[in-house]
Amino acid sequence: MTPKSNERRWIVSSNSLTNNVLSFNSPWVVLWWSMAFPGYGHLLINHYLWGFILILFEFIFNNLGQINLAIFYSMLGDIEHAKEVLNIKWTLLYASVYVFTIADSYRRCVDNNKVYQLAYAQGDSKNPFQFSPLEKNLLEKREPLYTCFWSIIMPGLGSFISNRMPLFILSLIWWGVVIFYSNLYEAIVYSMIGDISKAKATLNPQWVLFIPSIYVFGIFSAYNMAVGNNKVYEMEKSSFLKKYYQKGELDSIYKDSQQEGS
Repeated sequence: MTPKSNERRWIVSSNSLTNNVLSFNSPWVVLWWSMAFPGYGHLLINHYLWGFILILFEFIFNNLGQINLAIFYSMLGDIEHAKEVLNIKWTLLYASVYVFTIADSYRRCVDNNKVYQLAYAQGDSKNPFQFSPLEKNLLEKREPLYTCFWSIIMPGLGSFISNRMPLFILSLIWWGVVIFYSNLYEAIVYSMIGDISKAKATLNPQWVLFIPSIYVFGIFSAYNMAVGNNKVYEMEKSSFLKKYYQKGELDSIYKDSQQEGS
């Protein structure tokens, strides 16, 4: 058993459905993911609520402004058509929040890193094990490449392996919505039977351009979560042994647990 923490800062806090792990991240990596897809930078630094709100913002306002569609035509060199489809009113509103999201994720990451350094110096965690009638959540080591493999199969599965249930559920929702409106799977089927022209006509560019960021982030975040989780596991184990084993209290804890079980 691990005693209840009275420390001011914690590395990890968990319940039976999810973990929230404080980890050290590069502010520039977080900034880049906020540029790739608003909300993803916040998810990397475990600001899940803000991340989900910003992801919803991205889906709604990007579609209202037809921004991805304009990008698609610009990539084809059809600048005039890109100007026609772009909704300026929604695009300007989108741009202001987009720039703020990038700056805010960078600032939060820097602040989180400072807190992480202080929490790491204290070497304590909160609730590394949770057990309820609904589910159990155990802080344990996970193979990062294994979580990457399942995220390659489908984004969100890596979050499931790392016991991030809210993130897993929402990942399934937004992946399903994007796949449905982009018609990606239908286009893949047409491509497999050799009907390339119909595959091109089936795809919806406005929604297709969401897919690369969502797919790659699913793989990256799964790896990042597993690595951070493993670091916390080693730190928590080390802290426990220092507090009890070195003081000769571990044997008494083991004997007490045997007596309670008998």
